[in-house]
Amino acid sequence: MASLSREERRRQLLAKYPPPPLWKRFLNELPYTCKNVIYTICRWLWLKSLGPWIFVKQTRGPEEVASLRFVHAHTSIPVPRVYGTINFWGKSYAFMQRLPGKDILRARWSQFTDSEKLNIHTQLRGFVAELRAIPPPPSPAICSVLGGPGLDYRLCTDGPHGPYADEAEMNFQLRLGVPFDDIRRAFANESPQRAEDIIESHSPQHNIMVDNGEVTGIVDWECSGWYPRHWEYLKALFTEPCDVEWRSGIHNFLTPFQYEANVDARFGWGSPKWKCDLVGL
Repeated sequence: MASLSREERRRQLLAKYPPPPLWKRFLNELPYTCKNVIYTICRWLWLKSLGPWIFVKQTRGPEEVASLRFVHAHTSIPVPRVYGTINFWGKSYAFMQRLPGKDILRARWSQFTDSEKLNIHTQLRGFVAELRAIPPPPSPAICSVLGGPGLDYRLCTDGPHGPYADEAEMNFQLRLGVPFDDIRRAFANESPQRAEDIIESHSPQHNIMVDNGEVTGIVDWECSGWYPRHWEYLKALFTEPCDVEWRSGIHNFLTPFQYEANVDARFGWGSPKWKCDLVGL
């Protein structure tokens, strides 16, 4: 009986609000169909022409392009060379060099030989040292390479935030405004005194391009900027997918900050998709 009543209500609704005729539905869907066809054709033409050499990326702002050019000018780290940017239909796109290889997590870290792993760790340790050697800006602000708000999904997922005057102000954002008194004192009493240098930072684990056991480049610098020294280590731990073997070797090229990692994991700070079990580290 209930099914009949539902069927009857459905017929009544169809009688009251009949579907548009076929020709009208066709006209309504035509713009979307044409847009998809044009996109497919343009993508095919691009891949068959300049696609193997040039990568087009939609950017959320000028920070990533500025970071790429900054790192290229101050280090020998292999980053994509930016050829230019355009604004199209209200969106920004960057044309940059396409680097060879696969990102290190897609390439399956466990399948590398011991000598290849050692070589990759050695290269990454050198790249990190080059970033550490870049003098910070005169202001102690935690910010993007342009000195303004920075994009970091561990802090905020809704867009760039900051700049922050110091680490305490950034941690206030990380705690979503919760006072230290409301957090377990075993951690809170120590944390405010752990002031650190502000350094140029980038979390490279799933953005490392490798080929034949060599690092061919580091990509995706939209979340780079001037951050506390431990920030890079925390972001290297909380990755998706979670590769336990990869994480167990992070200390080979990044200085461990186990206290900060324990606090971070204990209170669930940062995006949940980056959380991994810290057992064994």
